[in-house]
This record gives sequence, C-alpha cells and structure tokens, in this order.
Amino acid sequence: MENLCLIGVVTKVRSNRGYMKVEPHTDFPERFSTTKKALLQKRMSHDVEEYEIEDARTVKDYVVLKLKNVNSFAHAEEFLGAKIFVKEEDRVQLQEGYYYLDSLIGLDVICYDKDGALMNLGNVTAVEGSPVQYRLVVRHGNGSEFQIPFVKEFIKSVSVPEGKIIANIIEGILEGGVDED
Repeated sequence: MENLCLIGVVTKVRSNRGYMKVEPHTDFPERFSTTKKALLQKRMSHDVEEYEIEDARTVKDYVVLKLKNVNSFAHAEEFLGAKIFVKEEDRVQLQEGYYYLDSLIGLDVICYDKDGALMNLGNVTAVEGSPVQYRLVVRHGNGSEFQIPFVKEFIKSVSVPEGKIIANIIEGILEGGVDED
C-alpha cells in the first residue's frame, strides 16, 4: 500500500440496496462522484481490491456511495470500516503553493545563517497541528527536534521535486535543538 492515499472510510450502511455512508478523508469529497473505480481495504484484511463505483454523491459532510454488485444491506455490511484509497498518481492536482502534507515528510529544511550561507537544519519527520496552523517537526542530524510553523512568515519556499524547504528561522525557534555554530 506504499503508493496509496486514504480518501475515506465506510462508516454505516444507508439502505437495503447497498448504499453506504463514507466519512471523507479528503479536501475533495466531490471526487467520489467523478471516480469510476475505488480501491477498498476491508476491515481486518491486508488485501486492497478494486471495485466499480455505481453511484456517489456528497451529502452535508459525508458521501453516500454505491458499489456495483453490492445490492443488499447484508452485503454492504461487509464493507463497514473499509478504507477507501486512490493511487498517489490519481490524487487531485493542487494549485501552486499548496501541498499534500505527506509530501513534506523527508524534505530537508534549509535556512541562511547570519553570514548568508545555507545551513541544513535537518529533515521533516512529521506534520502536526491542524489546518489553522500546521507545524513541521524537524529532526537535526544530532537527533534533536524542533518545530517550525508552516506559515509564510517562516517558510520562504517549498520544492518537493528538489526535496527542500527554505525556512526563515527567528531567534528562539532552535532553542534546545540545532547548534548554530
């Protein structure tokens, strides 16, 4: 499942005709209505299987999904807790300046020191927080960690293809972390 991205989880059976309620794990729930096939991993299974989507629509904050040949309440119950994935290459293309959080993991964080030379601070090991303010968890080569708010005041540029983030580090953010000398 290395190149799969979670986009939803089946939470409830909606009808005796096999419709299911899906909790979307995507900023693009409308994708379910334009997608023809879905990759599902049933609860308690390691296998991911492809299913044809017969019908899908967004209702409030969830998606109603109907898979082809799933035509009864009992059959739909087999999918409770199932995870729904897309292949990484089938993700929605984001506008410039927007990033999938998992694409930031592993990037090098670089800043300019007081002499104007580039300094590698470490690499991103996690992204924490919420859409209000994400924070990059950065691990330096010496094993210490620090966090950088993922906002334009601290992040000058991001290049996923180049594997780097140029950061603007203010005094105090590295305390207890990276040695600047």
